[in-house]
Amino acid sequence: MRNQMFRRSAVTFFLIAAFAIVEIYMLYRHTAIVEGVDQKTDAYKTEAIAACNRRTIVPGDILDCNGALLVENKKIGEPGDYADDYAYSQVLGYLQNGGYRFQKLAEDMLYETRGIEDTKGNSIQVNIDHGLQERAAEILSNEIGGIDQVGSLVVLDAETGQVLTMLSYPSFNANELTSSITAMDAANPNLEMRYPMAYKNGKAPGSVFKVVTLMAALENGMGENEYLDSSYMAGDYTVKNAYGNIGDWIDLKTALVRSSNCVMAQAAQELGAKRLTEMAGKCMIGKDVELDFGTITSNWEVDDSDQEVLCQTGFGQGKLLTSTMNMAMITQAIAADGVMKKPYLIKRVLSKDGKVVKEGSVEVLSEVCAPETAHTVKDAMHDAAQEYKSQADEKTQALTDRYQICCKTGTSENGDEEGTNNAWMISFAPLDAPRYVVVANQIKCQKHGAELLDSIAEVYQYLFEEM
Repeated sequence: MRNQMFRRSAVTFFLIAAFAIVEIYMLYRHTAIVEGVDQKTDAYKTEAIAACNRRTIVPGDILDCNGALLVENKKIGEPGDYADDYAYSQVLGYLQNGGYRFQKLAEDMLYETRGIEDTKGNSIQVNIDHGLQERAAEILSNEIGGIDQVGSLVVLDAETGQVLTMLSYPSFNANELTSSITAMDAANPNLEMRYPMAYKNGKAPGSVFKVVTLMAALENGMGENEYLDSSYMAGDYTVKNAYGNIGDWIDLKTALVRSSNCVMAQAAQELGAKRLTEMAGKCMIGKDVELDFGTITSNWEVDDSDQEVLCQTGFGQGKLLTSTMNMAMITQAIAADGVMKKPYLIKRVLSKDGKVVKEGSVEVLSEVCAPETAHTVKDAMHDAAQEYKSQADEKTQALTDRYQICCKTGTSENGDEEGTNNAWMISFAPLDAPRYVVVANQIKCQKHGAELLDSIAEVYQYLFEEM
């Protein structure tokens, strides 16, 4: 009898203890006492704090690399004053109406205060140079035919990966935010206003991607191979060059200078999907890459079972989509002897009293290729620039030589009824000791990539003579 009562008591105690443990766990899990235990609760807590901050704190300002005001926030809940109506809207975004782009991503930093009595949040100093951004905005707008067209331009420091300029068109007037948001929502979907090309909106890169195919081939011992530069069949697909058939045997470096689709398609087939995918991965293509101003995305679908897609990918078409920033990262790796640095926008975070709260830093993102491989690609891009400049005016020819501009063009076909192209140019300068990377494009246009050299050269003129 006594044993039976003991067993009943033990069972009762066990049930009570188990119930208490479950209750304590549920209380612990859903009260956000410890961050990370419950994502939904953490999100509610974060949003509650953000809502409180928006009602009680003036967000900090955005400054350029020299301390010039780019966005000045003066009053709680009101839009900031931008140094330029259009040049910063797509890169810096805004905090109001739920937030957009960089300022939305950096919201916690902009509302963070050091003292409980502070009513102004931390300011963020970015690596963008205001003078360069203004000049680049003028150049890009003239190139593409206005800010209501689709195009972008990115300038990186070739050694560190610092984002010196980032532009995306079409843009909107950040100093007329309410009407601009209405206009964005009503805009032609083809303009893709809410997906800035500089880093969010992948497009077919065309022949600028051939630098990746060349790197993959060189890294896999194919540097001495020669290929017939002539049209050929890959399954049911005919690979053709834009310039027709020359019919000679050339190596891969010459193929890059000449921009041979036929040779790069053959190289992609010889490499196979696995080895080409390995190089694409080192170049961050097909990956979501989180940067301090947003996440860049791209599309990579290559398989040996589909030789048509494999061939087309070799010269930058197929199912390949990538962004301006991604191509700038690849170009920076080539310029820096094969080492890709992580692009970063934030120079430092400053408290209201000017103290440094956080600093941006250089970070290696990927070991893309051997220095010898990078040198070969650099030389090929220098030789290609000499070909492109012959089509340019005297000023561009002089600037190309003065700054040792090295570049590669791309003209990808969209396959639409209008027969539009995506015109690209990737570049760095100078050849001997690269300092800057400049990448530009115009989307859904009737021009070819080589036509962008005039604008690229003007950007370098500002970089070398005004910075």
